[in-house]
Amino acid sequence: MSSVPVFERLPTNVVPVNYRLEIKPDLKNFVFHGQSLIQIKVVEPTSTVVLNSLDIDIKSADYVSGDGTVHKATNISLSKSDETAVLSFDAKLLPGDGQLKMTFSGELNENLRGLYLVKYKGANEGEKYGAVTQFESTDARRAFPCWDEPAIKATFEESISLLGRASHQGHI
Repeated sequence: MSSVPVFERLPTNVVPVNYRLEIKPDLKNFVFHGQSLIQIKVVEPTSTVVLNSLDIDIKSADYVSGDGTVHKATNISLSKSDETAVLSFDAKLLPGDGQLKMTFSGELNENLRGLYLVKYKGANEGEKYGAVTQFESTDARRAFPCWDEPAIKATFEESISLLGRASHQGHI
């Protein structure tokens, strides 16, 4: 009998309020780089923040409390099987409002999930590439670290930077 992983919801000791995202697709090297500033509410004291992330390399994470105190993540642990990232801090984050700042990167692939690569024929220009998003139902975690559960609501401000002659249409 094979063991099936047990699905677990994210802890509710920290919840997002607003995401400010900047994502830069690099269509020449098939990667993307991003940064996020997430307004969060710490509900209970904790030294870890658990959020969803899959196939994303989180390069740095800082928590800035309401009084301006900065806590750098001392460890970032990624679990592919749980589709989570655990950010560990050297001190307890106390209840209240704060900001979680992260920088991250990922690969643009053709999996049709998260932020992915599409090929198309340009008029008299041959094969071209574009970046497309698919965030439903739980695929936002493939584009940026987030609380990617339908029951957890937050507002979004997005910026997708494009190089050269390009256009952008978005809907979150």
